[in-house]
Amino acid sequence: MQGEIVAIAINQNKEGQSENKNSVTLLTDIGIKENSVQKCGRQISVFSWEGREWMKDQPEPGLCFRRFSENILIKGLDLSTLEIGEDIYIGTAIIQKTGAKHCFDECVLRSKGKECLLSKNAFFASVKKDGEIQIGDVVKSGNNMING
Repeated sequence: MQGEIVAIAINQNKEGQSENKNSVTLLTDIGIKENSVQKCGRQISVFSWEGREWMKDQPEPGLCFRRFSENILIKGLDLSTLEIGEDIYIGTAIIQKTGAKHCFDECVLRSKGKECLLSKNAFFASVKKDGEIQIGDVVKSGNNMING
């Protein structure tokens, strides 16, 4: 199974204003070149296109619906199956899943016991190997590389 990049965005400043890009450079142990948010272990935020579409259809938005913004939006790959420490191959780069997006107790969805796809389909990653990525690039997980 594989997916593809359908959108890329960088944060222009720490206030969260983002800019869509067709391609970006990933730098090992830094993150996305020219991105203002580059934290250790959280250099890149990744989310599924399917999760983003699900969010649009919800009658009651969760706490993070407006707060979370991804750098890389991926379609067609079940991101919920990726494990922490797993490598993800995109373009000429390799990123590694370092953590999952967690839910907050004050979220209305959590307080009502409803499932939120952000917690399963959004995660943080660090850059393991420099490279260029662009919209349309194929995305494969480490397990996919081993199995086929």
